[in-house]
Amino acid sequence: MLKSAIQTERELYAGSMDQSPASEVDNYSASEKECGLLYYLSEISLRNIMNRVLADFYGYGGAAWSADIASLVKRHAVYSEELESWRTHLPLQLQFPSPQGEPLGIPELL
Repeated sequence: MLKSAIQTERELYAGSMDQSPASEVDNYSASEKECGLLYYLSEISLRNIMNRVLADFYGYGGAAWSADIASLVKRHAVYSEELESWRTHLPLQLQFPSPQGEPLGIPELL
């Protein structure tokens, strides 16, 4: 039974190898390929920023949040500027309007 299941898997795998992924990629136009690559690269860049944000804000536990609120607000402002810079430097094909409205006035609370 196990031998026949393995054989069946091999046949399915071999059948899927007949359809080369390169032939699927060839069906896309050059502009679609370029847009896909730009999207992929922008996602990597965004992921790097967000990893730093998560490590900075959440990497030190809950006590760090209440210890220094002023520093937390400043770091928020720095990361917000970095994200806005990322958004404005996107290629034309990927640009979108800023989701930020009027500032909340948080620095005035300090």
